[in-house]
Amino acid sequence: MAEVGFAGSPGIDRSKLKYHALRPSTQYRSLWWETPDGATTQAPAAAHRAERDVSPATLIRRTWESLELPGTAADWHFTLLDATSQLWRLRTRQPEHLAICEQFCRIDINLVRVRPEPFWLGDSAAKGFVSIPTFDILIKILRAVDELDEALDYARLGVPFGQGTEREVEELEVALGAGV
Repeated sequence: MAEVGFAGSPGIDRSKLKYHALRPSTQYRSLWWETPDGATTQAPAAAHRAERDVSPATLIRRTWESLELPGTAADWHFTLLDATSQLWRLRTRQPEHLAICEQFCRIDINLVRVRPEPFWLGDSAAKGFVSIPTFDILIKILRAVDELDEALDYARLGVPFGQGTEREVEELEVALGAGV
């Protein structure tokens, strides 16, 4: 994920993670992963994703670990989406997790920017994109901390990906112009 600007997970030793060295093969036009338990189409990154309703600390650790494991852009996206959605829901009770939520949003958006194909609605970007909530979450976080310039940058970035609207971009431009 180097082209995404992802330098690696803090505090995670990739070599200690189960299945960190697996490489997929292609069978029947699908990726297959050979494990000691047999072949599976589930990538190690997807299999390692945190369950719902775990502690924030476990969720964060499992997310970082999943990002270190072999997988596809979609596997990492859904791991990041699950984590950001859960951390975003905790924002009023446990706001200390918003910084890591923001970091996960940025990684996910960069992943979508670099590898948009898994997020197309059809066989090309011309038909649009699936919903990518990390755009909206990140913009809300940035607006809340008065980082309107950066919120505007992400709002503009989201429009070609079908995330947000020109109206939202204009609202941020007005807010910036008014010094809000």
